[in-house]
Amino acid sequence: MHGVVVKYFFVKPEEIAYFQFLLEGYEGTGTLTTLDPEKGVVRFSIPDGLLADAEEVLHLVGQEIALKEVPIDFVPHGRKGI
Repeated sequence: MHGVVVKYFFVKPEEIAYFQFLLEGYEGTGTLTTLDPEKGVVRFSIPDGLLADAEEVLHLVGQEIALKEVPIDFVPHGRKGI
């Protein structure tokens, strides 16, 4: 069985597309889903076995844009995705 590690972030709404673009350069590391584009809430889903690689990618991306990881209970629920 394959699992996924899920992390949630606040990103400036105007930087969501750039965040996606940067992650696409590290193909296979994970999938970014926008949950609330107005508030800048995104979900990063990481396949099992790639957490260390994804953490490194997030560190590098964090040098380009402001990322704030948030626990799931701070993520707004509702129509946008969770």
